[in-house]
Amino acid sequence: MILRSPWCLPVLCLLAACSGASGDHDAAARAFADEDFTAARVHLAAALSDNPGDPELLELLARTRLALGEYDATIATLDRLAQQRSLPKDAALRYAEAELWRGNPKAALERLGEDRSAPAWRIRALAATRLGDDAGAVAAYAAG
Repeated sequence: MILRSPWCLPVLCLLAACSGASGDHDAAARAFADEDFTAARVHLAAALSDNPGDPELLELLARTRLALGEYDATIATLDRLAQQRSLPKDAALRYAEAELWRGNPKAALERLGEDRSAPAWRIRALAATRLGDDAGAVAAYAAG
């Protein structure tokens, strides 16, 4: 489970800035902030039934699914955002994390590309561990 994630605040600010937010939209944002990801998913489903292509809702849904361990669904939601040309700036990290946890460390590394952020190094270290590369894991942790 992802707790107190660094990307939580920007997502909530983005959602708060949306005009015409429905009650379900607001409830989903509150539930996500409270780390009640199951409730967030329920509210997002209701909000998306009214506005199925809303990129802010879809972004929060992808993050919620990732937090719930629904890695295939996370990737499907990110792919949907990609089709709309509405991927969030940190999409590579979200894709990589989903790939890592669904057992594809090589795919996770490919998704990261040249990202040199601390979260990317964390994912690289975990992927190296999964691949049995202890030296690579130590180097990635040290770099991040």
